[in-house]
Amino acid sequence: MTEILGDLIECGVNIYNPVQISANNMAPEMLKERFGKNIVFHGGVYDAVKFRGEPSPDVIYESVKANIRTFSKNGGYLFAGVHNLPPDIPEAHLEAMLSAYRDCCRESSLLTAGTI
Repeated sequence: MTEILGDLIECGVNIYNPVQISANNMAPEMLKERFGKNIVFHGGVYDAVKFRGEPSPDVIYESVKANIRTFSKNGGYLFAGVHNLPPDIPEAHLEAMLSAYRDCCRESSLLTAGTI
């Protein structure tokens, strides 16, 4: 996808959904650095493929928080999972994801920018 994202931006696309962070060449840091000034990212915080095997809620929390911080830096981010959240997502994962979101909302640097 990253091979054509620049072309899509040139054609007028201004939001990209879904941001599937488990796919090749879709690391949040790279996406934000390379395209973040020109497009809004929608999603990318919880990737069911990446989190197979039920990692601990702490792992989910830290990963989600890091992704929110990365994608929301300097604006251009809409909080969401990758695609739809699966029906069998562990409740502890939902709690960790929402806790990370709430904690990021309290961070003054993110609130000031109005990014999430």
